[in-house]
Amino acid sequence: MKLRLERILELLLSSNSYVSIQDLALHLNTGERTIFRDIGELSYNLSKYDVVIEKKHGSGIRLGGNVENLCRRRGGIKSYLADLTPLKRQYAEIVYLCNIRRTVKLGELANLLQVSDSCVSADLHDASRSIMKDGVFVRLSLECRRGIGAEISGSEWYLRMSALSGIIAIIPAEELGRALINNTENAELKQLQIALGFTAGYDRIMSIIRRAEQETDSYYSLFDFSLFYLYMCMTLSHPEGTDDTAVFPIEPAVSEKAAADILTPEQIDRPEEIFRLRCFLSALEPAQLSGQGYIHADIAPLVDHLETELLENRNIHAPFETGLRNLLCSILSSVIYKKMYGIPCSERDYSAGVPVRQTGMAIRQILSLLVKNRYGVELMLRDIEPFRVLIKAADAVRPPGNRRVRVAVSCFEGICLAQLIASVLRQYFQDIAVVDIVGAVALTSGYLENRHIDLLVSTMEINDAGIPCFFVRPPFSEETFRSEFASYLSRMPVPGTDSSEAPDTDGGFAEKISPEKAESIFSSFKVTELQRPVKERKITAYIAMLLLDEKASRQKLKNDFDRREEGGSVYLEMHNIRLFHCRSSVVSKPVAGLIRSCRPVTTVLYLVAPEKATHDELSALSLITSALIERPDFAETLRKETDAEIRRQLFSLIP
Repeated sequence: MKLRLERILELLLSSNSYVSIQDLALHLNTGERTIFRDIGELSYNLSKYDVVIEKKHGSGIRLGGNVENLCRRRGGIKSYLADLTPLKRQYAEIVYLCNIRRTVKLGELANLLQVSDSCVSADLHDASRSIMKDGVFVRLSLECRRGIGAEISGSEWYLRMSALSGIIAIIPAEELGRALINNTENAELKQLQIALGFTAGYDRIMSIIRRAEQETDSYYSLFDFSLFYLYMCMTLSHPEGTDDTAVFPIEPAVSEKAAADILTPEQIDRPEEIFRLRCFLSALEPAQLSGQGYIHADIAPLVDHLETELLENRNIHAPFETGLRNLLCSILSSVIYKKMYGIPCSERDYSAGVPVRQTGMAIRQILSLLVKNRYGVELMLRDIEPFRVLIKAADAVRPPGNRRVRVAVSCFEGICLAQLIASVLRQYFQDIAVVDIVGAVALTSGYLENRHIDLLVSTMEINDAGIPCFFVRPPFSEETFRSEFASYLSRMPVPGTDSSEAPDTDGGFAEKISPEKAESIFSSFKVTELQRPVKERKITAYIAMLLLDEKASRQKLKNDFDRREEGGSVYLEMHNIRLFHCRSSVVSKPVAGLIRSCRPVTTVLYLVAPEKATHDELSALSLITSALIERPDFAETLRKETDAEIRRQLFSLIP
């Protein structure tokens, strides 16, 4: 909303009486004709909130209708935007400029964000040197002219993609997706939409998404589901549309007919809008195993080459099954389309539960080279995370057999982590049948009923599934999961009918551990005894102090621990042991140690690996975490025994 409209609205809200046009013009230092035009625009904006502008000849204007509701909403919006961090505030300013499509006075942004004009000026200056030089934002031009204002210009596509990237930098896409699939509006998103000028409603957008799912016969991962919602929000907020000057380097996989059937009637006549939707849908990641989805024609040979290389280097023991091959093709196609079209990618990290070992590095090297040579884009380690996890699982689609408890596995991020969880279940729990693996978006009561599911295992808490649901706490750790799930399964009532599945084995690949490397780490294992436990918020700083002497290095190690903790803490309730682990560039070799206190009794285990740790180093550290789950006596040793006894047991772990 323009600054002048905001000031008119504030004047009208401050009084229940009629305010004359002359008084408004005098107060705002502008002409009466300008005020009349502004009142027309303001009246249109207020109609969304059931508020009207009442006019009385000779007296002026005042607000009528649901004014109280408007006051609450404005207060909530301003409070929310005023609480943004400086970086999120910069993203909010960029999103606003991308959406508003005109030159904006700094005062307008300052009023929106409840900061000073000079603060907005500094924000835009910082953004031009950082945000606007990274990712999709480099495709746009940010101009700030003294006395005139700020404006962002560029093609329609990149304006939308930049706004999309900005919004998910303010509100995490997974958090938004959880609210959307539970049929509840996200309060923060709603406030952000109103404040930043997006007009499309929740119900209208969701109806288009559901139509897209039907037309394309696809469900999408939670991250991409959120992206789709935001993309349609931007599309419907600009019904007039514009021609696009963006260059799309590869042809979309989604057909023109499928895209046209999804759009609203007024959009179907705009070929550029149909083409943009085809591009966007082609980049969405699937959340189901059945079907091939939308895959670019050149992707299959890349996956074939990956399979050949991994087999020749003995990174895997058997060729990809058909289901796994299709899934890898679909996910790789999605990643490449996102990279080529400037669509935000999910920054997934499964390294806590699935360490990046030799096979993972081989996958990255092979795919990075193939994709760079073919498409000219760089793949980061986070881009190939789904491939690592799926190939680790290695048993993507197997027919259900005969066992007792019928289980479906679901993950809010998609199905990559769900696939690994299913692999662990098949190897270690012989009393269950993994019937299906599916993304959270595809879960419905009908789905569970039709497949006669007895138990849902999910990385997202679901309270109304209608059947028992086991919640996998993030970050995923195979050992912790096995322990918690075994405990849960022992308490779960036995289903009334039997189902079946043939016994499965784990799809992972055993790798040897260097005894010399393990001995080097275990011989330096340090135990620190304290009378009182270290406060939770100071533990990482204390560990850094124990390990390093230099102040800057300590701070860097503390930050590495804290960044890892943001993904979820690791606590072994059964043994009362708190685990801290991370990778850091300030250590040159793996370090492991223990902090114990006696009043109250607490045990903190810490593991640190170099940033570029070798397979042997990571495998040696993993011996400790595996022993915590598989050997109850080892956990007891950590809590009670002397340094010498702990080291003796550590050396006994070496195969």
